[in-house]
Amino acid sequence: MDRPGWRELEKAFAFADREPEGSFAKSLARELRHYMAKFGTLPLLLLALAGCFVLAGCTNDDASRRALDNMGFTQIETGGYAMFSCDEKDRYKTKFTATNSNGKRVSGAVCCGIFKNCTVRFEWP
Repeated sequence: MDRPGWRELEKAFAFADREPEGSFAKSLARELRHYMAKFGTLPLLLLALAGCFVLAGCTNDDASRRALDNMGFTQIETGGYAMFSCDEKDRYKTKFTATNSNGKRVSGAVCCGIFKNCTVRFEWP
């Protein structure tokens, strides 16, 4: 069996790195430039701002405080969206920092669903 030489491999990889003329990335960039030229950047900024409000609505401080208080935590501080700490099926994902029964400060997330109770997940140091 004849193995390809370096020149043939360089040609093959150079061709693979090139994007075809009608590639998805190029058409997406072209559409985005067209949209921004037509409407400006204000709609994109409003969309980004709306996304921030949606993420802020995905926390439930009251349920998180109740769950942590029932577990014996004190000095509970909640706040912020725990994006990657909970399961995708959990509706509310709230970050917390609290003092446990041994007097140590711990942090983590309280994950609550619509049809299920809350689960407390801890961050490991």
